[in-house]
Amino acid sequence: MIREASIKDIEKISEIEKEWENYPLWGVNGFEKEFEKKYSKTFVYEDNGIWGFVNIWDLGEEIEINTIAVDKNKVKRGIGSALLDYIIDYSYKRKAKRILLEVNEENLKAIKLYQKKGFVIYNKRKKYYDLKYDALLMKKEII
Repeated sequence: MIREASIKDIEKISEIEKEWENYPLWGVNGFEKEFEKKYSKTFVYEDNGIWGFVNIWDLGEEIEINTIAVDKNKVKRGIGSALLDYIIDYSYKRKAKRILLEVNEENLKAIKLYQKKGFVIYNKRKKYYDLKYDALLMKKEII
């Protein structure tokens, strides 16, 4: 089941985030700040525990995916795909025009999933991650 996260979920969300050490960490404080923003929403995948999450900014015409992660013990079970489908459906319901995200060019599994869901690369930020890897900017137009 996917549901909107609450403050009590922040510790587990932060634990999942820490498992993916190659990416900038928001940590508990960062997620607490996100909960204070009206346009920021975090959703969790829950099945006898929280196994994944996604944070978005709902900016009206655009939905921006800021971070998405799945517990390393639960990868390859469709959780990331389900979270992405949930945000796509959310975007249709909100009548957004597009969904935006940024991904490290080295994260090939994520890029493949995003492309499978209809996202296309529209730009890149050179040497954005650790002054070494490009950030690919991807979008999905909502029709």
